[in-house]
Amino acid sequence: MLDINDIFIKHAHDGFYFGESIPKKKLRNAIEAMPVEGDVLALLDCTVFGSCKNGLAITNEGLYWSNDWTVDSSVFGLSWEEFSSVSRPPIYKSYSIVIRPGINIGVSGCSMNKKKLLEFFKDLHGFSTAMVEKKNKGEA
Repeated sequence: MLDINDIFIKHAHDGFYFGESIPKKKLRNAIEAMPVEGDVLALLDCTVFGSCKNGLAITNEGLYWSNDWTVDSSVFGLSWEEFSSVSRPPIYKSYSIVIRPGINIGVSGCSMNKKKLLEFFKDLHGFSTAMVEKKNKGEA
């Protein structure tokens, strides 16, 4: 299993910030726009002009996001445990990452291409599943 930081390094890309490389203004915008819980470990900026008001925040608690007006989603955050309970890795559809029907993360302004986004979310899903299994076994 990849460590969360290994996943961040593996998927390093323009518009994806982690650790000390997260710009303060982008972090502030993300926290104001997204229902963030926990400490922000990484940000995926999904805005055209780089404000990070739409995108994904990855925290020690889970995944939290904000979409533009074109993307419908009934949920704007999932704990790691909730994300691990999704039976299959997310799919890409109409400029969105679909976690499951009704739960969408808009990525139209993201600089990562479709293939890289799907690999990234597949790795995050694998990480969440392994982390929850480890926790349930009392190893965490």
